[in-house]
Amino acid sequence: MNPCYETTSWRPGTLRAYESVGSIGAKYCYLNKVKPREFYNLILELIGEKNRYINRDDFTFDSLDFDFSKLSKLFNEPLPIVKKLSLKAINHLPNLRKQTGYSLASNEDFAYCPICLANGYHSPLHQISWVTNCFIHNEALINVVNKNKSIKNLHTDIKLLSNLYDIWFVESEIWESAKSYDWHLVDNKLIEEKAKLFIQALINTESAITNESTTIGNNIESKLLVLVENLGNSNSVFKAMHQNKSMRLGEPINFICSNMVADTLVKMNSKDFILFMYSRQITCESENAPEWKVALDKLPSILRINHKNCLHEYRKTFEQLEKTRISWCRWNTYVHPPYDMESYDRVPCQRIATLNLLQTILNFEDSLVHNSHGNFYDSRLGGMDYLFQDIEVLNDLITSDLAKKWVGFIVLGQHQIMKKYTPGYVFNTNDEADSRRTSMYVPHDLLEEIIDQLLLALVYVWIWALYETEMNRENLANQQFKPVQYLKLMISQLSPSAILEKTHNGLQLKIGTMVPYKTPDWFINKDDLINHYLNVQNKSRELEVTFDQVLLERMKSANLYQKSTNHLRIYSR
Repeated sequence: MNPCYETTSWRPGTLRAYESVGSIGAKYCYLNKVKPREFYNLILELIGEKNRYINRDDFTFDSLDFDFSKLSKLFNEPLPIVKKLSLKAINHLPNLRKQTGYSLASNEDFAYCPICLANGYHSPLHQISWVTNCFIHNEALINVVNKNKSIKNLHTDIKLLSNLYDIWFVESEIWESAKSYDWHLVDNKLIEEKAKLFIQALINTESAITNESTTIGNNIESKLLVLVENLGNSNSVFKAMHQNKSMRLGEPINFICSNMVADTLVKMNSKDFILFMYSRQITCESENAPEWKVALDKLPSILRINHKNCLHEYRKTFEQLEKTRISWCRWNTYVHPPYDMESYDRVPCQRIATLNLLQTILNFEDSLVHNSHGNFYDSRLGGMDYLFQDIEVLNDLITSDLAKKWVGFIVLGQHQIMKKYTPGYVFNTNDEADSRRTSMYVPHDLLEEIIDQLLLALVYVWIWALYETEMNRENLANQQFKPVQYLKLMISQLSPSAILEKTHNGLQLKIGTMVPYKTPDWFINKDDLINHYLNVQNKSRELEVTFDQVLLERMKSANLYQKSTNHLRIYSR
């Protein structure tokens, strides 16, 4: 080691288990009155010339060559504590990684627990991308955008040094004793106790996973919960560390099938199931509709209840707009509707915005079928089959009659529930074909039954995500948050996951869900309904006037303003 580091200043007894390299570096720089570059050089020496990491998701202390003995001697800290700076034990659990995409990759942002920081402690366990609560205190973590640049030859978690140094030693409001001779830090015993529960739960889950099961879903958090809950491990540990605290593992659904069929299905990965979920949705007929389709088909009418007058007012405004556009503006693109569906406060009735968001969810034919302007469209030319060919066990699925080819026409716009309230619907014709011809694989027999159960859970997530978005409309307006952004966030957070396992006589499916299998209460009582419609009328008029003024200015600027402006709505009231 470089002789200049032999006289390093440190306060023995202040190093904590699982402490981040940024936390240690900030204290080192303060005690030695040096710039971060000095600490970077020290770390490079401890890592060694090879500078090898197991994986790009590693933390600094996960380097294969990191010399913990030298660090222990340099800081005069116990070697067992120093060795607990590494997360190698849980950073690359192969089965969890395969089943859930599990990773301890650091956040790009700086995430910290305010209680820990007030006691001079920060851990890489706070930086796990899906963790939202402190593993010690269950306190909500605070995320700060980290604008610091990466350091050559060092891992990205070293960038946290500057954030921590500024908070502790420049601002110094958070950690009051930061500049004193005595540091009162979080108790090491408490840290080890809490971290051990989390680490052990992950390791137990890893060891219990077999090749005779597969997890399904996009949400890493819920997939972890499903596995942990299913295997009987300490699910409370995970619930305390991230936002999905209310997952319920439903009653297992058993399917009797041959061993060969079971083997084929558990070899499918999450993306395979999701692809079949899409194809099932866009080809499912109304006859003998499964439960998920019935719930989805009923939702538009449920949302329209008590809002028929609101929708009539909304449509009337657009019809007036269309007459103005056809009379004076023809097809000029500067004409826009007075309502802005990207903001609740620019729509007279919040349910109109919610119905529009529902259309966004339901319009899934475009997710698999390419756009076209011809009379018919054969999606095989656009690579539709290629997506399904990515399924490694596709041939086995076809041979076992679990999947079959579907060739037919997808009716365009069949999910556009707001179509008749959209400009152009009343007065214009659409040159787009009524349907598209497509060719794809769809689930059949047992696979179809499994897909229908997964879709049922997903549909209720969509319903509750819509409800949560509408109920938070005032907060969205205050935070200038677009409803569609919030909706996607809620779907992501509430997204269900499932585990499909082999049994002695077939398969068992367990679905973990964050929402109940019921429709939320959208009801408005009669007294509120009268006042609501009056408010809608007033808001609609206000928005129309604002729009007309903007339209008039645009027409003037485009030299389209004419003397006969009495035809415009602004002068006809």
